[in-house]
Amino acid sequence: MKHPIRLLSVLFILFTPYAFSEPLNYNLYHISTTATAEINNDIMQVTLQASNQSRQAETANNEVNKKMTTALNMLQKNTKQIKYKTTHYQTRPVYKDLQVIAWKTSQQLELESTDFPLLTKVIGKLQTELNITAIEFKVSPSVRKNTQNQLSIEALNQFKQQAELIQKNMGASNYQIVSVNINTGSQYLAYPRPMMKTEMASSAPAIKSGSSAINVDASGQIQLMFN
Repeated sequence: MKHPIRLLSVLFILFTPYAFSEPLNYNLYHISTTATAEINNDIMQVTLQASNQSRQAETANNEVNKKMTTALNMLQKNTKQIKYKTTHYQTRPVYKDLQVIAWKTSQQLELESTDFPLLTKVIGKLQTELNITAIEFKVSPSVRKNTQNQLSIEALNQFKQQAELIQKNMGASNYQIVSVNINTGSQYLAYPRPMMKTEMASSAPAIKSGSSAINVDASGQIQLMFN
């Protein structure tokens, strides 16, 4: 009875799947391509701030509340074209020689719109109560998504072209794709712009929306096959 058992053990070793598999560790080539497009920024974002400093915290709070209320009442007439919200309300002490000599209260108002002329006109009016602290531009999500989809196709076409070029130059009969990764990303060419005091006093700041570079990368491996 011992001999058949020994024979079965030998057959199991000989016919294990590892004896027939071939690892993909030869004739492998890595390919990386990038498709890029510059898209005009279609969203304008503006940050304004109301602030006041007084010996009494309550006085500082009231002055800031009054300024912000006036600004919000003005914005209610443009709610369809302009999105807005208030943020970063804070009251902090002002020290001198380790003594509290005053209180400073501030609150920010963030505006966003695709209608640049309207938003520029509105913030010019808001500057009677608030100061502009920053202006920036970006690409809207829908435009970014459509652009990324188009660039993904372009990056994959470049990947295939590179694969065919490698196959031809290496004298291979064919190739197969082992793996492909798609990575979407972007690089803003327009950047947040802090406002100078002289600009804060103007009725409406001069603006230029600029553009953003949107990138899609395709990277992966191919394996060449030879007859």
